[in-house]
Amino acid sequence: TWGARRFQAIPPCDVLLTHMPPNGILDLGNNNRCWGDETLRRQVTERIVPPPRVHLYGHVHEMYGYERHGPTTFINCALKWKNMRRPVVFDFFVPADKA
Repeated sequence: TWGARRFQAIPPCDVLLTHMPPNGILDLGNNNRCWGDETLRRQVTERIVPPPRVHLYGHVHEMYGYERHGPTTFINCALKWKNMRRPVVFDFFVPADKA
């Protein structure tokens, strides 16, 4: 499918930024439906070596927050228009061998 081909093009990276969340990780909408993409989840957690250290995304405004799965911290940084949330701020340290 188009989505599968698109996500297979993601190269190894330290920080991944997508609009769509991966399926099952901070993607539950107010209608109890998971809005994330299963192919994206498999790419991030299984195919990309080494996996991203941080995956930032939005789209599902109800699930603002972060979770760690293995070596990757997943951050849903979607803001809301009502009761505006603060922007996500995090420190990212670059190892000396990558500087």
